[in-house]
Amino acid sequence: MRPSRLILALAIMLPLAACNQDGLQTGGAGSGASWMHFAAHVPPDLPPPSAPWPPDREIPGRLRLPSGQDRAPAVVILHTSGGLDGRETPYATALLAAGIATLEVDMWTPRGITEATGVAMRPPAHRVLGDVYGALRFLANHPRIDPGRVGVMGFSFGATLAMLTATDTYGTAYGRDGPSFRAALTMYLVCWNFAPGGPNAGVLRGRFPRTPLLLLAAENDHYDEDGGESCRRIAAAGSAEASGRAAIHVYPGVSHGWDALQHASFHDPNAGRGRGGRVQMMSNRSVTQDAIRRTAEFFRTTL
Repeated sequence: MRPSRLILALAIMLPLAACNQDGLQTGGAGSGASWMHFAAHVPPDLPPPSAPWPPDREIPGRLRLPSGQDRAPAVVILHTSGGLDGRETPYATALLAAGIATLEVDMWTPRGITEATGVAMRPPAHRVLGDVYGALRFLANHPRIDPGRVGVMGFSFGATLAMLTATDTYGTAYGRDGPSFRAALTMYLVCWNFAPGGPNAGVLRGRFPRTPLLLLAAENDHYDEDGGESCRRIAAAGSAEASGRAAIHVYPGVSHGWDALQHASFHDPNAGRGRGGRVQMMSNRSVTQDAIRRTAEFFRTTL
């Protein structure tokens, strides 16, 4: 596996509701949510191995704002490699109840990626980081958002993106001359690839994590196959300067994608620590509820 190859996980892609020219949703978002559009942010001096893949058009995102007129903290929510599929909604709802705005980013529609295009069309995570930082800049310029209190969270593929914002390798390059994320949370991050000794362990060099980082992991994850040990090693890999910024909770007896809307089983070439194999995703209501609670509490205390 080349060092630049980042993990993808299969899921189901659902189409976005139609949007009007102002970026507002014309149907299907639910109460209090609006579809907005923003540009990707790509630094001009990234080295070739980090070459981004900006979309041909603006990126849609589902924005939810808490009631009131005061500036609020916000969290960018990043989907799995299958796209937005509804698992994001309970987390957004809980954050909104805590007074935190959310922006659920759709990275695939502006690139023409659907379930039918297959996994080959889905890029390595670092190539779409411009979407994440475009979302950050959009929120930082919104009149209802406090620009110094924006966090990021992601599921599987999106978890990789969230973690990369906490690294010097990418967080510094993309955050230069602009806002930075204040906290990051990963939901079933595929960890073996980045843990010490893994092919992308070098990404964690320098000041890691740059921000508070919470990893929520599954003991029976068929990507890592080590009972959560790789994720624990990432949490412990921080520099002396960043000591104590990373925390982890491993859910015992739980699979990757515990909050998926339905059980799933599929073959993924990236499973089994890159050997390939089947991935079982078993929905677990009680774990999902606990993960939602931990997410709201983490961002309530860090933003």
